[in-house]
Amino acid sequence: MVEALKEALYSLLFPKETRCLACGAPVRSGELCEPCTHAWLHTAQAIRISCVDSADWAYAGLSYTQVVRSMIHRYKYECVRTAADILAEPMVRIMPDGVQGLVPVPLHPRRERWRGFNQSELLCERICAATGVSVLPALSRVRFTREQALLDPKSRERNVRGCMQVCAPVYGMRLLVVDDVVTTGSTASECVNELLNAGAAWVGVLCAAHPMGRK
Repeated sequence: MVEALKEALYSLLFPKETRCLACGAPVRSGELCEPCTHAWLHTAQAIRISCVDSADWAYAGLSYTQVVRSMIHRYKYECVRTAADILAEPMVRIMPDGVQGLVPVPLHPRRERWRGFNQSELLCERICAATGVSVLPALSRVRFTREQALLDPKSRERNVRGCMQVCAPVYGMRLLVVDDVVTTGSTASECVNELLNAGAAWVGVLCAAHPMGRK
């Protein structure tokens, strides 16, 4: 309760639009404070995601450094939606050619109501605005699952097994599954497999960040 009151007071003094998107420190202009800007310059790089074996192509635009982790946490859990703009930029730069639809990783309706938005869908919208590739909400989450971040790799795989369902025509299409973070690849793999089983011709994975060297 004390922390919530402190955060509410801090937000009144320094509205979110005048705070660093990564650490939350006050900034006079721009999206990041000076230390986070310096750290950010070393994060943007195309990182191959090797843990999603069934995908035809799988890359992240950023390494999962402390500044990226902080930004994604504020994006998802503090509803700092403007972070989607800066997170999507490196994703746009590494987009493969020939993609016909951007498929956001879906949230269960209960979790989306609690969070207020789907962070993957918002990233898709930013990528669509930059590239013209349409957003195709072709997957739905039919079973409520625990937060993946709270689980070990084996539990993550069991947690999401059978939770996705294709809900739009995808036969013969080249699709890109979009998410904020891919860690063990369990959720992304479930999405890719469902789309391929429904007849998609090619399915890739594009995320904002991935921890290098982690399987």
